[in-house]
Parts: sequence; structure tokens; C-alpha cells
Amino acid sequence: MKILNFDEINFGSYKNFKWGNNLEEFKTINIFYGRNYSGKTTLSRIARSFELKKHNEDFLDGNFKIKLEDGNFLTQNDVIKSNLDIRVYNSDFVKENLNYLYDKKGNIKGFKSIGEEQKNIKEIIEKREKILKTRNEKLQKLENDKKEFLNDDRETKLEEKFTEKASLIATNPNYLKGYRYNKTALKKDLNIIKNNEDAYILNNEEQNQFIKILEDKEKHNTNFNNTFNKDNFQGILKHSSEILEKEIIIKENLTSELRQWLEEGLKFHKEHLSTQQCKFCNNPLTLERIVWIENNIKDDSGEKEKIEEELKDLLDNFENYKLELKKILQDIEYENFYSNYKDSFIALKEQLGANIANYNKELLKIEEKIKEKQKDVFTPIKLENTNDFSDEIFLILNKIENLCKENDEYTNKLSTNQDEAREKLRLNEVAKFAKDSDCFAIQDEIQNLKQNINTLEKSIATQNNKIDLLESRIEKYKEKLSNLETSTSNINKYLKSYFGHNMLELKVKKDDKGQLNGEFEILRNGKQAKNLSEGECSLIAFCYFVASLKDANTKDKNPIIWIDDPISSLD
Repeated sequence: MKILNFDEINFGSYKNFKWGNNLEEFKTINIFYGRNYSGKTTLSRIARSFELKKHNEDFLDGNFKIKLEDGNFLTQNDVIKSNLDIRVYNSDFVKENLNYLYDKKGNIKGFKSIGEEQKNIKEIIEKREKILKTRNEKLQKLENDKKEFLNDDRETKLEEKFTEKASLIATNPNYLKGYRYNKTALKKDLNIIKNNEDAYILNNEEQNQFIKILEDKEKHNTNFNNTFNKDNFQGILKHSSEILEKEIIIKENLTSELRQWLEEGLKFHKEHLSTQQCKFCNNPLTLERIVWIENNIKDDSGEKEKIEEELKDLLDNFENYKLELKKILQDIEYENFYSNYKDSFIALKEQLGANIANYNKELLKIEEKIKEKQKDVFTPIKLENTNDFSDEIFLILNKIENLCKENDEYTNKLSTNQDEAREKLRLNEVAKFAKDSDCFAIQDEIQNLKQNINTLEKSIATQNNKIDLLESRIEKYKEKLSNLETSTSNINKYLKSYFGHNMLELKVKKDDKGQLNGEFEILRNGKQAKNLSEGECSLIAFCYFVASLKDANTKDKNPIIWIDDPISSLD
């Protein structure tokens, strides 16, 4: 892209400059003529700000407007982001690249590197070698850390504990049946109880219950049915009450004791039909008196004999009304039940026995009243405060019937339940082992170790990649340093071939280790040159600039070349 003109300038010595119609636009090749301090160098500094992509520090407030051949304009605001391709030779270039002219050390910086690296190849290499050293040290530390982690024996010791515990479990028939148990199986069980060990730990009572289940043998069905008639007691009570409450109406209001006495006494006098002597008081006992006694104690209706017969029949059958625990349980016993039902059966049997005892006590009350009635059939007797325990007995027998059904059905599940019992006991043992050995915490620590090792391996790989990349870059920078010799050859060629100066030459400098350090030195007749003339300095500087046009930033490009005072006017 070609510059056509500087449309406006307020920069350095220029104040409100306008490119008037009286000035022609730039061509392909342009030469500026002007006296000293007329502004030629100021224009070169504006141009060089685009090369360096930074504003000139002496004119930060300056502004300008440059017209390009495509019709666009560049201003001070475009310095950093502009793509204008330009190379500028002026006093600033000489100061920056050939400090020999200013500090008398005789050093000239190399220009073969790219951008800032063009000026600081050795410094860059030194910095990167320091970084490389740091990274190698970090890599070594990572390797040592990895080695330390790999030497940790916690996992080995824990695996030994797993093997030992699995062996103990495998030999206990209460824990498993029908398959081999090893460390792998133990780890599966540990995964089951993990994070909830306490839920799998059994107390002594629970353990004993599961062991009893394992001891159970298959039992015959009880086939128990509740046949108890809970209405029997009320039937007995009603029938007994009807008999006990019967009353015989007699002709003379005699007490029961007197009536009984007369009945017994009459037996001693009945065989005599005439007047006789009373065997009790020795008074005369006439036939009429005997007839009177017979008439007053005799039940003409036969009700007395009937009641006596009913009382006898009732009393004869009373033993059959009483309940027997064994009989009502149909001979089922504790041994008929599986271990997990035995305790329930015992409790229900005790409840049933207590209620049967109460039931029979109430029957005994009725029996005693019947015997009392037998002694005096004439006097009615009421049954009071009688309690019926039939409902309680019936309810308990129903529970026993249901328990028997469950017990009978359990036979079909015995094998499955015993497998479950073994699992409960085994997991209890595994859970206690987990708590005692603290294996889950150790596993977490081991997992953290493995994660750390994995992280370290990734870090090591990353460090190796960074080191490889850094070493590669350092080698490239060193190659660039070695290529500086070619650059000196170009400068010397310009000095001799184009400017006919055979005494001066540039030579690449090396450090104490024999490595190129990215700087040149000026020799005159093979020795370090001192007290160069202004003309020699200008000549070397210009040859340096011309040679730099072949550097990596310029080669194969077609930049604008801007040259300001290449040769001193004093020479």
C-alpha cells in the first residue's frame, strides 16, 4: 500500500500543516530536500511509529492524517492496529540498534530474530533456559512425589486384611451355602453396606434369632382349626339358671331345715299305723298327726323329684363343660413351630391358659350353686356376678390359628428365609469388620492417592510436553543466533562491494561458553575498532539497515522503505 501525502500534521515542528494543491502526491520513489530542522526527521518518525506499532514517546499528543492510494486515511489513532508495511532508517533506528555510537562499547545488536526477539535473542534464550531449569526441577519433584505415592503400602495391607477376612467367612456355614467366598465376594458385600454400616450390625438377640432360623428343620403342618364354640358358656349359664331359680309351692310355710327334719323323722314313724310315741320327744304321735305331716311335706305335683333329677343330670355332665388347654389346642406344642414363631405361640398359649382357668372358675361357681340347690330344692337360687371369658378364648384361638397357618406356609419359604438369615449374619460380620478395620476411610485415602498419582502423571506429561516445546524453541533461537553469522556476511558485503571499505568489518560475538550471544562487534583491520569517525558510523549503520531488509520480517515482502539522512553531510 502506497502513501500519497500527509494531509494534515500537528506533530513536532509541524503546526497545522496542510498538504496544499501546490504539492504533488508521492510517487514510487521520492526524495526530500530541506535544510536542517525543516521537519524531514519528524516525517520519518511518524512513518516509523507505524513500523513499531507504537507512538513516539516525544510526541504523544501529536496528530496527523495520511492519505493512502486506496483513498483511505491513517491517523494517530491507527498506529497500533494499522497493517501499513514500512521500514524506516533514521537516527532513532541507529540509536536503538547500534549503541556503539552512543555508549562506546562497540556492540551492535543483531536483527535476525522476529519482532522484539530480533533485539533480545540471547536474553530470551537465557530466560527460557531458566524456565527450563525450573520446569525440570518441578518435573523431578513430581517424579519424586509419584515414587513416594507408589511406595505407599496401605493398599497392600488392606488387601491382605480382605483376604484373611474372606477366608474366615468362607469357613462359617452360618454365613453362606453353596458357593465359594473370596476377597472379590467380600468387596461386593462391602459395597452393599457402605455408608450405612450401622444398619447391618445385629444385636445379640437378632443374631440368635437368625441362628435359630438356620437350625430349623422342615416341620409337618399343624392343620389347626379353631373349633371352640363361644356360645357354650351362655347356654350352660342359661340352663343352670332356669333350674336353680325354680320354686316349689308347699302347703305349710315351713323352713327348709324343719322340712328336712320332718322328712327324716317321718322315716322312723311311717311303719306304724296307730298312735305311737314320738321317738324324739316321747309325746304321743297320733295317726292323724302323721297324715298331717305327710300332707305338708309332700309335693303332690312331683316337681321336687323332677328338679332333683335335673340337678343330678346337670351335675353329672358338668365336668364335660370344663375346658382343657391341651385338648382345645388339639395337641399342638412348642416343637410344632419354627423358631421365629415359637415365642409368639408361647405367649398366646399362656394367655389362653389364663383365660381357660378363669372360664373354669366361673363354671365352678355355677357347679357350687347346683350342689347348694340339691340340698334345698324348694328355695330358688340366683346366679350373680358371673363372667364369660368365651370371647377372649375365641380371639386367642383365632390368633393361634393364624399363627399356625403362617407356620405351615413358612415351610415353603424355609430355604429362602435361611438364605436371607445367612446373608444377614454375613453382612453383620462384614459391617463389623468394616468398622473395626476402618477400611472405607483407608479406601478413600487410597483412592485419593491414586487420583494424586493420576494427577501427577498428567502433570508430568504436561511438564514433559512443555519442556520438549521449550527445548525446541531454545534450539530454534540458537539456530537464529547461528544465522547471525550470515547477517554479518551481508553487512560486510555491502561495506566492501558497494561502498569500497575494506578495513572495517562486523563479527558475531560469543560468550564465555563459545555460544553466540546475539551481538556484533566492529573490527578495523581485524582488531576491535574504537574512535570511529562520523562517516564510518553512518556507513556501518546504513549497511546494517540495508542488510536488515532481508530479515524474517521483511523477506519476500514489498514494504515502503523510508531513509532519513543515510550518510552524514560532514563526509
